[in-house]
Amino acid sequence: MSYLADLFSVPAMKTWELLAFSEMEWIQKGQNSFFRTYGGTHIKAFFAVAAEKKIEAAQEIFHDNHKLSNQYVFIVPSKCLSTHR
Repeated sequence: MSYLADLFSVPAMKTWELLAFSEMEWIQKGQNSFFRTYGGTHIKAFFAVAAEKKIEAAQEIFHDNHKLSNQYVFIVPSKCLSTHR
């Protein structure tokens, strides 16, 4: 995930990436209805889908996988998720 290394915490990214690949497998098997199907195509798509879900459903994000949610909080600065500029 070197494409994000300049912006985010590398250790948190690596943990998040491992958890993300696990979720991607569930998506590819059709066993994950929380994330959009597109998120199972590759890691960059999953990141985008996860960011969309974080914004769309802030109250419900990663309900089934709190570990993934906790790592996401560490890699994405809160200013990136702010709707006010």
